[in-house]
Amino acid sequence: MKKLTLIALMLIMILTLHAEDINNQKIYQPGGSRIYKAINALYISTGHSQPSTTAPWSASELLLMMDKIDPAELSENEMRIYEYISEELDYHPAKNNDIKM
Repeated sequence: MKKLTLIALMLIMILTLHAEDINNQKIYQPGGSRIYKAINALYISTGHSQPSTTAPWSASELLLMMDKIDPAELSENEMRIYEYISEELDYHPAKNNDIKM
């Protein structure tokens, strides 16, 4: 019985940790997150006002921030930052030609 309880608790812990990744609830802190610094730098260098100053940010908030950046207008260095953030967040922007009306 103890083994069954222990296994059940371990499964719950694993599924809970995995659920955080699925629903974009991971939190990025201002002090220790490279993504936080990268999105801030990208916003400043592209002339956007700084993203939300209410830190920390969730992955969902960062994805919404990425939607406001047009990759076609980025310099080579800015594009590297954009690609880094996209890879880290598994960001795939919708393309206008993919939307059917």
